[in-house]
Amino acid sequence: MAERGVGSYQINRAKKSASLILNVLKDGKWHRFSEILKATGLSTATLSKHLKMLEGKLIQKKIDIESGEKPIPIYYRLNPNLQKTVDIWRNFLLSHVERSGNFWLKTDKPEKPFQSLANLTILAFIDLLKQEQPNKEYFEQAFQYSVLGFFEEGLKLLKQKLETLEPQKRIGILEKIEQNLAGVKA
Repeated sequence: MAERGVGSYQINRAKKSASLILNVLKDGKWHRFSEILKATGLSTATLSKHLKMLEGKLIQKKIDIESGEKPIPIYYRLNPNLQKTVDIWRNFLLSHVERSGNFWLKTDKPEKPFQSLANLTILAFIDLLKQEQPNKEYFEQAFQYSVLGFFEEGLKLLKQKLETLEPQKRIGILEKIEQNLAGVKA
């Protein structure tokens, strides 16, 4: 149940803000607050609020006192455990989509790449479950970012592959996928 005064609009905006931040940090490098601010386009207050919520769960914070800079630089990066999971599955996804790129042109079961994506997503979810993170909030945020993000990215890659085909061939493949998936539902 949502908190009083917090509706689906606020919840969706919060998820979008967190996703923007995590996308900046997905390279695994340390980023200054100002870099994240510029890359996300969020307000200073919104960015501060979300960094604080994500800190210690999905992201790490480092205060660089040794640099001697004023003001003291503060850096953020994706939690290395989550970074490892994201990197493994993103690389696996990219190589799998590349390998199956011509698969649509040669098979009578064009839904297979979509089934493969669903299977890869389930494996990413299992990998996330195996991490020793007792914090429920960490798990929910990591799931949102890595597993659902992984699936969304996979669908975008598959869509891009389909867009490289001639319109007539693409429509034929999409119709076949619809028919085969309708058969799976039944």
